Amino acid sequence: MGFVTPTQVNPNDDVNNTSVNIPINQLAAVINGQIDSTNLASASVDTSKIADGSVTNSKFSTTAGQLGGAWLSWTPTIGSGTGTITTKSGTGKYIQTGKIVNWQLAITITTNGTGAGYVTFTLPVNSLDTEAYVGSGRATASSGRQLQCRTDSANTVRVYDYSNAYPATSGEKLILSGTYESV
Repeated sequence: MGFVTPTQVNPNDDVNNTSVNIPINQLAAVINGQIDSTNLASASVDTSKIADGSVTNSKFSTTAGQLGGAWLSWTPTIGSGTGTITTKSGTGKYIQTGKIVNWQLAITITTNGTGAGYVTFTLPVNSLDTEAYVGSGRATASSGRQLQCRTDSANTVRVYDYSNAYPATSGEKLILSGTYESV
C-alpha cells in the first residue's frame, strides 16, 4: 500500500489537476491530506456540486464546512431559564471542520417579558460535552456587559453575564461567538 506525496501549492491559487500538473487522484490528496493512493485510483470530482458547498465522488463525500469552506446559516430557538421572553430573535452562522464547530450569533431581546435566570439558544450541531464552556460575547444595545456561554445539554446553551446574572433586558442585543466539539 503506497501513499501519494502531493505537490505543494499556494492555497490562494486556482487549484485543479491541470494548474498543479498532477493526476486527479493526487489532487484529491492535496485537498484531503495523506490518503492511501489505492483508495483514489479512480477518483473523480463532480464539479457541479462545488458551488453549493459540497464535493462528492464514489470514494468520499463531505461538505464545504468540513473542508474549511463556507459558513452556514442557522436560526436558533431562543428562550430563558424561567419565565418567557415575549419578543426575541436570533440569527447565526457556523462552520464545522471535522468535529470542531465555530459559531457566531446575534440575539435580539425586543421585549423581555418575564424572562429570567439565563438566556438559552439551540446549537447548530449537537455538542459532545453537555456541561462545557463554549463561548463569550457582549451585550451591545444598552448594558455593555461581558457574556459567558456554556452548554446545558447536547444542543442547548445557557448565556449569563459576567457575574452569572440574567444578561438581558428589553431592547438588548447579545453578540456571541464560540467553539465546541461536536458528537
